[in-house]
Amino acid sequence: MKKASVIGLAAMLAAATGYFSLRDSYGFYDSSASQGTAASSPPAGQEFRMVSGNFFFKPQKMTLARGKSVKITFQNTGIHTFTVDELGVDIPLRGSTAVAEFTPSKAGTFVYYCKIPGHRERGMTGSLSVE
Repeated sequence: MKKASVIGLAAMLAAATGYFSLRDSYGFYDSSASQGTAASSPPAGQEFRMVSGNFFFKPQKMTLARGKSVKITFQNTGIHTFTVDELGVDIPLRGSTAVAEFTPSKAGTFVYYCKIPGHRERGMTGSLSVE
């Protein structure tokens, strides 16, 4: 019985250490905000609203104009990033709200994703089309 308790305690300690290590390395502080809804298409002027949570982004498709600045306001739950490798975008999503601002410099279709280990693999991705 004691051996099982020690193993369980060690597993909990390892999980907590991993969580705090990730949180601190990305500068994140987890939030318990509730999930909301996001607009399915952007309002005028390259402004979007997006929801990010455990293993999802909503909406999962966006169309942007090349060379025009973009502002995405996130309603966020958890520890995440908004990353688009080809455009040099890597923005930590902190707390219950976050804002990503960037200007897409090239046209094409790109994947955006969360770079927290395991999140992309579990489906936290989307498609970004720049025209």
